[in-house]
This record gives sequence, C-alpha cells and structure tokens, in this order.
Amino acid sequence: MSYPPKYKNPNEWPHDLQAYFLGWFIADGYLGSHIAAEIASVDAQLVQDFATAIEYTSKINTYLPPKAKNVRHRLTFNSTLTQFLIAQGITPGPKTGKEFIPECITTELFPSFLCGVIDGDGSNQLVKTRNTLYTRIVCANKKFLSEIHYNLRLAGVVSMEQIHPHESIWRLAYGKYDSVAIGTYMYAKTPIKLLRKYEYYKKFKRTSTFTEKRHTTAEKLGVLHSLSLLVRDGFLKKDAAKLCTVHAGTLSRWEKELGRRI
Repeated sequence: MSYPPKYKNPNEWPHDLQAYFLGWFIADGYLGSHIAAEIASVDAQLVQDFATAIEYTSKINTYLPPKAKNVRHRLTFNSTLTQFLIAQGITPGPKTGKEFIPECITTELFPSFLCGVIDGDGSNQLVKTRNTLYTRIVCANKKFLSEIHYNLRLAGVVSMEQIHPHESIWRLAYGKYDSVAIGTYMYAKTPIKLLRKYEYYKKFKRTSTFTEKRHTTAEKLGVLHSLSLLVRDGFLKKDAAKLCTVHAGTLSRWEKELGRRI
C-alpha cells in the first residue's frame, strides 16, 4: 500500500458516518501503540463502500489470519485518524472488555453507531424453519451491552431485557418484533451498512406474515414495560419522562396505565 494512507480527514466526515465508523471500530478495529489504526472485515462490500465514502485512495490489503478460513480485507490509517479516535476516548491496545459509547454519540447519531456495532460484532439471523429473525450482539463488556439496550429502550424501539452469558462473553439478543424494530430504526438513518446482514432483515420483512398492526400493538405494550424497567433499574424519573415525550402520541391513550405502572 502507499504510505501514508490517503483518505478524507475524519473531522470532515458527515456526523452519521463518524458515528457508524466509531461503532464499527469499537467492535472490530484496532488502535496500536505506535499510533497506527486498522479495521478489517471478511466482507469486501463493506470495506469497499466505507473506503469510497471516506475517499480512501490507498490499496485495500487482504490477508488470511492463522486458522481462519476466510480472507479479510483491511484498511490501515495513520495519525490523522488515530488522533480522531483518541479524542473520542479510544485508547491504544487491546479493546476487549473496554467497549463503550463515546460522548459524541447523540440520540440522533445512535442508530448509525448501533449499525456499526452490529456490522462488527453482531448478527441478523433469519431462521426459516421458525419464520423469525434474531438480532444479536456479542461482547466481553456487559455494561456496554446494557447501555445499548438502555438507549434502545429509551427510544422506544425494544422492550424486553435479553442479556445472557455466552461462553466467556455476553450476548444481547432480541426476538422477532424487537429485531424488526431495530432494523427499521437503524437502517433508515445509517450512511453505510453491511448488505449481507441488511438482506436478512429485508427478506424477513418481505416474506413473513409479520404485520405492522401487530407490531404497533407490541410496541405500545413494550414501551409500558420499558418504563417499569427504567424505574426498577433506578434510572432518574426525568429519563422516564423523556421516554414519554418521545412517544407522546403512542402513549396518549395509556396515561392511566402508565400511572399505575410507575
């Protein structure tokens, strides 16, 4: 590859592209101690689409990790990008167990950030025999998964809490209704997406008997359940009030029930 790598200054990227990259990098990137960063994927489409978006004109390297079956496609960056990452709180060295949501990720940018995380360390699994879709994220940091779940709950996207130990790590998992809601929430706003995972979401929406009416009812019930979980977990009442504000239209007919639940 040519050195130094050539790409658009990350401070000039659109904010939603920055958010996507931070999610993807926190899940799947590496920041070295010698102020060099890289990110790689087995999916050439994702790497190429991102390289195009940031005007990356250097060569995209390929390599086969030890004991791996699939070639990985890698983008390498110099200090221009590493300074951006460090400014967001990402530190050099192993990242396992240190995953977090950067302070720059606002409510508006969270869908793009989440898509990056799922494209890096998550999955959309279409189970044809059960006609259902599962969205999962695996991570060594339970707190990171809890924060993702809390943000989705606060936005009224998901309902039930599904964080379980999975071998030596943790897994955040969602069933059919929440998985479709997550896909609708993040794919409408993210500038980049891994098409392989996106196609599972699209295919399920296209071929299943899932109806928006059923989903709307489930969402209303889920938001009520979310509020009770917010109180149970000890979050401030202003957070519950914020959730009510976001879904004022949806919840207008549920005020008495809300009062009883809270």
